[in-house]
Amino acid sequence: GQADRAQQHGGAHHRQGRRDGQGHHGAVGRLGAAQPEARGPQPAGARGDEGAKELVEIAVPENLVGAILGKGGKTLVEYQELTGARIQISKKGDFIPGTRSRRVTITGPPAATQAAQYLISQRVTYEQGVRATNPPKVSPWAQW
Repeated sequence: GQADRAQQHGGAHHRQGRRDGQGHHGAVGRLGAAQPEARGPQPAGARGDEGAKELVEIAVPENLVGAILGKGGKTLVEYQELTGARIQISKKGDFIPGTRSRRVTITGPPAATQAAQYLISQRVTYEQGVRATNPPKVSPWAQW
């Protein structure tokens, strides 16, 4: 690399090359010193939120509650295990006033409730799509 070229040009150039190298090292040292401050996201801060419980309520149309429950409530249990949130669905016939929607209550740390809310709304949207188009088989692009 550069050192070889400097050697071919004789001693004077070589000395200069070395002084250059030192300059570079200085810069690297300075950069290195600045690094510990930029430690990226602090996991401790995020994890400290676990005490904070959040409560989210979403309305799910009566005819789509089954999609979230799954067979014998299996899907619901899976969602709770996946997200770490607690998900409760209002009893049959217990609708949000003025609607035909059941109340789904999600409680847990903010990150967990957000994840659970996302999973449930994805599932509901997917089911609505499947039922609206109602193909005999779900084609790969039915999910778009």
